[in-house]
Amino acid sequence: MALSALTPLEVRHTGQAGKRLAFVLSRFDVRPVDDVVLQAAGRLLDSTGLDGHECLVDAVVVATAALCAPPVRLVTSDSSHTPKLCAAALDLPQQPAIGLITV
Repeated sequence: MALSALTPLEVRHTGQAGKRLAFVLSRFDVRPVDDVVLQAAGRLLDSTGLDGHECLVDAVVVATAALCAPPVRLVTSDSSHTPKLCAAALDLPQQPAIGLITV
């Protein structure tokens, strides 16, 4: 199980909830946000017509997922941008379909 290096910052909490979250996140393989991920995220934003700061993190998270070995499942609470980005990820070279799980 993997997650983007941005995810812990995006879901950050303080106090006891933060400690529980840190424990859960420590069980994941944290994938760096490198040039390959950034280029894939840019292609996703271009192909969907999305941009701006509210879509940036979603694009990086989807690009990170798209670069993982299949089967790929992405768990998110975002039902606005993420489905569009996951569909666009199919057009990335040699990328697996991303199963989207909305919570």
